[in-house]
Amino acid sequence: MDQLAKSQSIVDSLSFGEGIDFDSYLKSEEKNNIRHAEYWQEKVKDYQFNPQQSYGLKLPWMKFNKEKQVREYLSFKLRKGETTIHTGYNAHKKSMQIGFIQLGLIAQGAKCMTVSLEMPPVITLDRQIKQFAGSLEPTLANHDQFFDYVRDKLFIYDQLGTMKWKRVIGVCRYAIKEFGIDQIFLDSLMKFGIKSKDHETQAEFVDELTTLGKDTGAHIHLVAHSKKPTDIQGEAKPPCKYDISGSADLSNMVDNVVIHFQNKAEQRTYDQLLIVDKQRNPDGEDTEPSYMFTFDELQFKSYSNTPKMKPDDWMDGNFL
Repeated sequence: MDQLAKSQSIVDSLSFGEGIDFDSYLKSEEKNNIRHAEYWQEKVKDYQFNPQQSYGLKLPWMKFNKEKQVREYLSFKLRKGETTIHTGYNAHKKSMQIGFIQLGLIAQGAKCMTVSLEMPPVITLDRQIKQFAGSLEPTLANHDQFFDYVRDKLFIYDQLGTMKWKRVIGVCRYAIKEFGIDQIFLDSLMKFGIKSKDHETQAEFVDELTTLGKDTGAHIHLVAHSKKPTDIQGEAKPPCKYDISGSADLSNMVDNVVIHFQNKAEQRTYDQLLIVDKQRNPDGEDTEPSYMFTFDELQFKSYSNTPKMKPDDWMDGNFL
C-alpha cells in the first residue's frame, strides 16, 4: 500500500461514520442543568488548589524570560469551556499554525477534532506529519510514529464544501459526548452556510458555540478571516480584533481572539506573529501578549537557532 493510500485508510478511521443523527445532539437536556451545589465540590477544589487545572493547556513553545533568566512557556493558555477566534488575512498560515498547536495539545493529553471544509483530510494530515517529523520528507517510520502519537487523540470530520451551522453544533456536541473530545477546531466561519452579510445569524452561531463550550468544558476554536486591508500599508500591518470579517459582535462574544500574521517584508527579524488581541481570563499582568516566530520547514520556532521538534520531542512533551 503506498503512502497516500495508507494515509487515506487511517483518515477513514479518524473520521466519523455515516448514519449518525446529529440533530439529536443539537441541545443539551435542560433537566440535567439543575444540580445541588456540592455537584461542583471537586471542580472547585481543582480550580482553587490545582492551578494547572484552571490555567488550561500550554501552547507548544517556550520563551526566555530575561528578568528571571529562565525559559518558560508562553503565558497564554487554552482554558476549559472557553471559545477562541483565530483570525488573520487570507494565506497568513492560520490553519498551518493551528495544526502545529494541535500537536502540542495532544502531548498534554488533549483530544482534538478538526472540522475543515476547505482542505481534504489527507492534505491536512500530510502537513501535520511533516510538522511532527520536522522534515518536508518524512520517512515511513515517521508516518507510523505520527499515527501512534495521535491514536484516539486526533479526529477529523470528513466532509468538504459547506455545512449548515446548526449541524456543526450537533456534530460538535456528538463528538464531545461520544468521543470525549475537548478541543474542537472549526475552519472556517464562511463555510458554515451563513451569508457574509447575515450578521444576526453569525452572532447566533457564535453564541451557540460559546454556550456549547461552557456546557461541556470543551475549548472551541473558530477560524474567521480578517477583512481585506483598506489602508495604504496593505498586509504589512497586522489586523486587530475589530477587523474580523462579519458581525461586530463576534469578538465581543468569545473569550479570546488570536491573530495570525505572516511577515512578508523582504527584510525581517521574524517570519510569523501570533497576537493575543483579547483574553477574558488572563493569568498574570501580560493580558494581551504577542509572540514572534521563525518559520522552518512547516514548523514555527521561538528563535531562529531553536532546533526543530522531532518525533521524540513531541512524544516527550519537550516544547523548545
